Amino acid sequence: MSDTSTPGQTTGFFTKLVEFLSDDTFSLDQLTLLWNGHDPEYWSKTVKLYHLFAERVLSFASPLLSYDIVSEGIKFFPQDAKLRQLQALTLARINVSDRANQVILELFNEGHRDKETLGLLARTNKDLWQHETNLEKKNKYKETAVKYYLEAYNLYKSSWTGINAATLFYISKNIDQAIKIAKELKTNILAEFQKYAGEDGEYWTLATLGEASLILHEFDEAIKYYGEAQKHSQKKYGNINSTWKNAQMLIDSMAISTEVQANIIRSFDFPEVLIFSGHMVDGPNKARQRFPESISDQVYEEIFKRISGSKNLITFSSLANGADILFVEAAEKLEAKINIVLPCSPDLFNKTSVLNYGNINWSERFYRIMDSAIIKHVLHRNTNQLTSSVYTFANEITYGLGRINAKDLNAQVKTMAVLSHLDNGRPGGARSVVDFWRSQNEVPDIINLDQVSRKKIILQRPGIIADDEKKSSSPEDEKRKRMAVLFADTENYSKLKDEEFPLFEKYILGLAQRLIEERKYCVCSKNSWGDALFLVFENIKEAGMFALEFTEEIAITDWAAKGFSQTIRLRIALHAGIIFETTNPINGQITHNGEDVCRTARIEGVTPSGQVFASMEFATLAAAEHITEFECTYVGKMVMPKRYGIFPTYHVRKAF
Repeated sequence: MSDTSTPGQTTGFFTKLVEFLSDDTFSLDQLTLLWNGHDPEYWSKTVKLYHLFAERVLSFASPLLSYDIVSEGIKFFPQDAKLRQLQALTLARINVSDRANQVILELFNEGHRDKETLGLLARTNKDLWQHETNLEKKNKYKETAVKYYLEAYNLYKSSWTGINAATLFYISKNIDQAIKIAKELKTNILAEFQKYAGEDGEYWTLATLGEASLILHEFDEAIKYYGEAQKHSQKKYGNINSTWKNAQMLIDSMAISTEVQANIIRSFDFPEVLIFSGHMVDGPNKARQRFPESISDQVYEEIFKRISGSKNLITFSSLANGADILFVEAAEKLEAKINIVLPCSPDLFNKTSVLNYGNINWSERFYRIMDSAIIKHVLHRNTNQLTSSVYTFANEITYGLGRINAKDLNAQVKTMAVLSHLDNGRPGGARSVVDFWRSQNEVPDIINLDQVSRKKIILQRPGIIADDEKKSSSPEDEKRKRMAVLFADTENYSKLKDEEFPLFEKYILGLAQRLIEERKYCVCSKNSWGDALFLVFENIKEAGMFALEFTEEIAITDWAAKGFSQTIRLRIALHAGIIFETTNPINGQITHNGEDVCRTARIEGVTPSGQVFASMEFATLAAAEHITEFECTYVGKMVMPKRYGIFPTYHVRKAF
């Protein structure tokens, strides 16, 4: 489909929308609301909407949303060069460097030699160089990156390709060439600042001056220009992170004092991620009052006081009555970016965790925030049974989402909780959340409710609040446990010859069993149906490592030598959730089922051959547990088979 829009089509609705997207004063929250309510049929009339929208969203460090926008645009305009460039840039931002390079290389091979294509070809080779472990390949990627950055700079004299060429020359120890380009760029920009600012924007022009000054060892100038750039960043963290990556590479290549390094870092305007948990208010008839509703105003004031010094705040929390709602309202006052995680549907959550016996209309405040909060994650929409394991799972997801976002934005992670010494530490409660944070080496900022109730709030250090009751779990929790689920199936299994089916069991299923035994993986249940393999693991790490090892072994095997007429290829899906553990009445064996098992099967249906895909829940739990053996990279919202829904999906691969 080509862009067949006419002036008549772009009047009215389209003209206003284009004007809206061209207005730099609008926030990411407003853009997200617009995208969530957009009509693809209307948008498909002009490619310009996809161009503008993806560019704006990408500048706010939201490559996941940008990926969804570009993917839809390419369905309507598959040959549009700018959309394909934006697709490559988006993939590069989410660290899928090989795919990004493939997309832009196709454009290059079609004859495109504009500065964007050359620059992105250079940038994706730079990314591949940074991640490659093979020295020969690594050097080749770097040489290719320098080649195309320099070609683009010589052809178009664009500042962004020039500064990247200079930076790569510097870290390649070609200092003279780096200094030559940096001096030329700095001189030209200072002589015609408005010209460059008009082409690249004031942020990028100032950031380039900062980077050029850093290459020239003019550190005070670098700090000045980097700092000035932040004033024009409009909190577009994607741009800030791109600038920081180059600055960090240069700093690592220089022998400069820690004081200078610290001053350079301070000149950048990084966001802060704050993860929160706290008690609900107690009903008036409760014998032991942890959080009497009467002190809500004081708790709000203390929360606001603690967070008021934060800038560029991004928050992650639930939305129960009491501390959660008070925290979100305080964060809203600071214009923070709000992320809400609920363990179940909003209406069920309102009934179980928001409605209260007191005088405050918590429910009204809950729905107001849910209507205004831009990013909402609802985990178990179909459950009516809210056990402590479900709440614990949601708390871990909240922490993992915070860590994933912090990693993408180069942000600092902080944790905060509102607690009372009367909290018995039951699973899923606020005290258990703090215990989990501490197990991950976090040092939470604690607001002590006992001091609030005495009108004297003090900062509690880790370990002060006592755990005066034993933790307990309900009988339902014994049936439902947090586990990782794996589904795998084989491409073209039905095309195997009859005599190959016994070989399949021997070599493929046999390989799976051998890996489980050799690595001593904790597999709770395992089964197979034809080509389908179903495994349930006790933990996230082992599920991910098994999936990658199994896929790698399958990929390197000579299947013809094993007696097969075709190459064997698997696709594997991973998910994590609260799984029912029961005994199968037919065979008497332990089995696992539930909504999360079905979800895993649906993910397997959209997984490409030879790859491992995972759910958002699996990826965030891997982040929450600081797993370093593999990484989960976002690939977009995928439409699941059998009308199951649309869910965020991640590509799992070994860490570089």
